[in-house]
Amino acid sequence: MKRLAMATLAIVAFACAPSDRAGPQAASAPFEKVGCREAETPVFQCTTAMGKQVAVCAAGPGDVHFRSGTEGVQVDVTGGRWASVPYSGGGEAQIQFRDGTKRYIVYSRMVRTNFTPGEPNNPAISDGLVIIDSEGTVGVDICDDAEDLLPVQYGAAKAAMRDEGKLFLD
Repeated sequence: MKRLAMATLAIVAFACAPSDRAGPQAASAPFEKVGCREAETPVFQCTTAMGKQVAVCAAGPGDVHFRSGTEGVQVDVTGGRWASVPYSGGGEAQIQFRDGTKRYIVYSRMVRTNFTPGEPNNPAISDGLVIIDSEGTVGVDICDDAEDLLPVQYGAAKAAMRDEGKLFLD
């Protein structure tokens, strides 16, 4: 009888133990949304060509978050500095966050493409994310979803971050 009980216990333990076999998995907790919380002001937001969601959100002066991820928030860095420069027929704004040796820089840019008098400017407009570490540029990811795009909001950036006066990237 004791052997039968031990054998039954071993079978139950084996059946309930995790395995490497493919099969239905327990539902994981839902991912935290990449974006601004209710009390935060959106400063920048987009979905990139590589499917990464990116958001810069201000809760108040000096309290700014950079969040990004492909399946919920995978990076959440606070701080942030911003800069903007005018161009003839456009301009650029950049917001930089540091996390150790990594720098995350979001940007919104409008560049004039035609200088012929009397012809339309036809500006080139782009927004995106650049990631740099101690070795150099890790990646450049262009915003791809026009429905999800909120370019850098100058007023919100000015109210929440220190203006560096010069761009972080040329």
